[in-house]
Amino acid sequence: MTYFTFETRRWRRGERTFDGDTNVGEVFAHKPLRERLALDDRPPLYFAKLPTGRWLPGQFLARHDAAEALRAHFRAELYEEELTA
Repeated sequence: MTYFTFETRRWRRGERTFDGDTNVGEVFAHKPLRERLALDDRPPLYFAKLPTGRWLPGQFLARHDAAEALRAHFRAELYEEELTA
């Protein structure tokens, strides 16, 4: 799995996630402004977004967990396409 870091206009950090040469989605780190200003030691939460723009449900505690969820979703879609073909 390969990650490429980028930033959006609203200062959200994210990483594009690839499985081989295929883009399987984006992983975003989110830490509320109040926690950032208070210098809280809690780690950020991670969210996963599919290339279609749809968000995967739930929050992830680690970047790798969110990326693995994207990869699993991508592999499940490939498997369903093979069954219907």
